Amino acid sequence: MTTSSEPIIPADPQRIRERFSTGLSDDTRRGASRLWLPSVDSTQRFLMREAKEHPEFWPHASGVGANYQTAGHGRRGNAWQAAPGASVSMSILLKPARLGPGLQAQYWPWITLVAAATLVDWFGELGVTAQVKWPNDVLGSDGRKLVGILAQVVDDDRVILGLGINRDFGGSGQQRPVDTAAALSDYNPVLATVGSRKLADEAMTRLVAGLETFAERVNPPNPDRVEDELRRLSRLIVTEGQYISGELPGQRRLTGWIRGLGDTGSLLVEPDPSLPEDTLEDLPRDPDTGWVDLTSAVIHHVRPR
Repeated sequence: MTTSSEPIIPADPQRIRERFSTGLSDDTRRGASRLWLPSVDSTQRFLMREAKEHPEFWPHASGVGANYQTAGHGRRGNAWQAAPGASVSMSILLKPARLGPGLQAQYWPWITLVAAATLVDWFGELGVTAQVKWPNDVLGSDGRKLVGILAQVVDDDRVILGLGINRDFGGSGQQRPVDTAAALSDYNPVLATVGSRKLADEAMTRLVAGLETFAERVNPPNPDRVEDELRRLSRLIVTEGQYISGELPGQRRLTGWIRGLGDTGSLLVEPDPSLPEDTLEDLPRDPDTGWVDLTSAVIHHVRPR
């Protein structure tokens, strides 16, 4: 994982307040539906239901945001709940064919990583240095979790991108769902004054734009352009040579060194030679290097050692 670059614009409190007081986003003016709810069981479940039952009301780039989730969840169904207003939850309906010139299905697994990288860039503009943790988290500069991201396929042409951004825990720490959680206001106190709805609207607009840019870079599929983009994202997402530990099915643990990202956003890991050979059974490996090619469905709880 790597940290973001220096803030693109000065983290001036007045400029930040002005940025969040300019009204509706471009996406909203283009006709994408945006719904704000004081509370909901889960924005992801809500939009999944709506997308299936009333698709005509939810065009590409539409989204739903909420100030509070009563049954929020992340990858692998892990529960995530914070006090009302502390975390901003949102879900966006995407039609990958409508992202720029179109995002081919082979690149759909990259959606969460591109989203995370987009947020890191945006947070940098807000004076918050952040980093991406593979495959779907954004962390503060001190390694605490700011954002969790989840992407779910609705059908052959639609994906729902869901995320929760920790906005403000009130300074006391009592509202933190876990000790390792951080809020934007921990790193820039002026962000505690930004309303949840404004934050969600801007985040959704930024995410759609970031995914459109990614689609433009990899389509039409030119091997050189694709390779350049994969290298660019690899530099944002992983630290080559970092020693990590992760859990595999069957209560196995993999340790080794990160060597980059695969063509589908998978994690390439050089396994520690001290590992028992049966640890690596049934795992895809590069025939030349012997590196393990891991998807998020295979390995989880990846941590630096």
